[in-house]
Amino acid sequence: MGDSGVGKTEVARTIFSCLKGKKNFAKINFGNYSSEFSLSSLIGASRGYIGSEDGEIFMKIRDTDVGILLIDEFEKSNTALFNYFLNVLETGTIESSLGEQMDLNGFIIVFTSNFSREEFKEKISPELRSRFDYKCYFTLLSNDDKRRYITYRASSISKKIKCEFDIDIETKLNNYFSSIDV
Repeated sequence: MGDSGVGKTEVARTIFSCLKGKKNFAKINFGNYSSEFSLSSLIGASRGYIGSEDGEIFMKIRDTDVGILLIDEFEKSNTALFNYFLNVLETGTIESSLGEQMDLNGFIIVFTSNFSREEFKEKISPELRSRFDYKCYFTLLSNDDKRRYITYRASSISKKIKCEFDIDIETKLNNYFSSIDV
C-alpha cells in the first residue's frame, strides 16, 4: 500500500527479475476491472457467451515462466473480485467460469494498492486481510535513506570491480556520490 510512485509495482518486477523470468511478467491492472462485469473479464465469460474463452488471469499465468502474479491497483476492483481472491488465497487455485482450475501453489501474488492504512482496514474485509501473508505500507524515501542506498550500491559495485579487475575505486565512487544532491 502507499501513494503512487513509491515502488510498489517495482517490488514485483524485481522479484520477477531475481527469479530470472525470461517470458512475460504476469501483471493485471485492476484499474480496468471496476465494472459489474469485471469478474467475467478476469476469469472468462460463462459457456455460450461470446468470448467465453479464458479470462485475462489465465492467459497471463500461462504466458509467464516465473510464479509471480501482480494484481495492480487492487483498490479499484469490486466486491465480486474481492470475494474471488478470498477463495483464490484460501484454496491456492484459480477457477475459470467454465470450471477449469489452475494450481497456483508456489506462486507469489503481489497485490498493490493506493489505499491508506485506514482505507485498507475499512474497505477490505477481515477475512481477505487475514489471507495476506505480508502487508507493507510504502512511503517516499528520506534524503538520508537515499544517501545510505547510494553508499551501499557504491560499495557493492566497487567490491565487484576490485574482485574482478583488482582495481580499487571505492574512494573515487564515495567522493563522486557525496557530491550528488539526492
